[in-house]
Amino acid sequence: MSRIPYLTAEALSDEQRRLAEKLAASRGGRLVGPGAFWLRNPALAEQADAWRLLPLNGAGHLIAPTPV
Repeated sequence: MSRIPYLTAEALSDEQRRLAEKLAASRGGRLVGPGAFWLRNPALAEQADAWRLLPLNGAGHLIAPTPV
């Protein structure tokens, strides 16, 4: 099974480039894994990144579950 190739910087639209910079900034400057492939659909990427950040508080730490 072949892998989906990464998009090159030259192949990115302005919207994809903006999103790539945003996603990379929240990942230590690198954009690999699912985030790199989300760029093929920027609307999906925005939603997926919002879900990724959901369990984090403002300091970037996981929110401890509240005891029931």
